[in-house]
Amino acid sequence: MLLELFIYLGFKYGLDYFLFYSSGAVSTRSYVATFLVPNIYRGISFLGCSSLYWAILRVITFRNRVHETETLQLTTLKEKAELERNLAEAMNAYLQQQISPHLLFNTLTFIHNTYYKHSRTASQCVLLLVDIMRFSLEEVNITGKTTLAKEIEQIQNFIELNQLRFDYELYIDFQVAGDTANAQIIPLILLTLTENIFKHGYLKKKEGEAKLHITINAQNELRFVSWNLKKHQSKKKRLRSIGIQNVFKRLDYSYPHHYKLKISEEEESFGVELMMQL
Repeated sequence: MLLELFIYLGFKYGLDYFLFYSSGAVSTRSYVATFLVPNIYRGISFLGCSSLYWAILRVITFRNRVHETETLQLTTLKEKAELERNLAEAMNAYLQQQISPHLLFNTLTFIHNTYYKHSRTASQCVLLLVDIMRFSLEEVNITGKTTLAKEIEQIQNFIELNQLRFDYELYIDFQVAGDTANAQIIPLILLTLTENIFKHGYLKKKEGEAKLHITINAQNELRFVSWNLKKHQSKKKRLRSIGIQNVFKRLDYSYPHHYKLKISEEEESFGVELMMQL
């Protein structure tokens, strides 16, 4: 503060000297009495006002920062409480889902054992259904993925289940190529796309045989291709396919920018092509 005062007095002295003192209009004693003392008071007043303004500004800035910090802390605490509540609800729902499938599996096993001697076809359907449901509920590894071989095994079970339902009158060309044992994929993606074939497709026409081809190459690039004739149903109903929408969301989350899912829908047919890097 003293340095600022000296700078102000030096500047003011130079200005007064240039205007008055250098011309001889003001003597040294008159300058001290007329200019120097008032300049000191004036300089102290200016510096005092500026210091007060600076102090007030700093206090306001500090209070704003404190307010922002407190607001951020409250927001963080609120979000943390919300996350803890959601986690508790999710854990409760998970435990409930653990109990319900267990009871269902026991019931289905009982049905299989009871009716095996009377209807082996119905018993086989129950076993296939149990296997598929168990796969959809079983825990995956830390990456959230399962082997491609297990996913394809459930696709085979699903195809067999539907063939049993329709007395093997469904025409579908199912082919798998590549090393599926070592490749990893998030579960139920391919199974959901396969289920869409049987849900919306017409597979009883030999000339319009459905196609389901799955290929994995040495670069771990997966190609899933399906094609089928469509059942006669309203277009509005077909557009409400929750399964396909769910597949898009899961792929966006797990394989962002590493997949291409193409849906080809014509008047009489429906096709799906999925390319993804596993």
